[in-house]
Amino acid sequence: MMSDRDYTLIIDKSGSMSTPDQAGGRTRWQIAQESTIALARKCEEFDPDGITVYVFSGKFKRYDNVTTTKVAQIFQENDPAGTTNLGSVLQDALNNYFQRKAAGQTKPNG
Repeated sequence: MMSDRDYTLIIDKSGSMSTPDQAGGRTRWQIAQESTIALARKCEEFDPDGITVYVFSGKFKRYDNVTTTKVAQIFQENDPAGTTNLGSVLQDALNNYFQRKAAGQTKPNG
């Protein structure tokens, strides 16, 4: 049931993600990176062409076909800053999915 799906991950990169309130004084951003690497690794078992990753604050950026090796690059390219504008990134993710679905470009299970 987990195979034949496209996976999308939406990551907050607003200013609050630089808060060092995690174990060992690590920031939320550092924890998000570790979690994203673990999730991407697991998703590769079911979705070998990679996952879609969005990072967002006031604006967002979409990365397609992300594998475990690209996750570190995404986190290096983005620093926590700005506000939390979840609405626009959710809208884009949904629009992207339904456009691909209408074009027959989604996997059988979603």
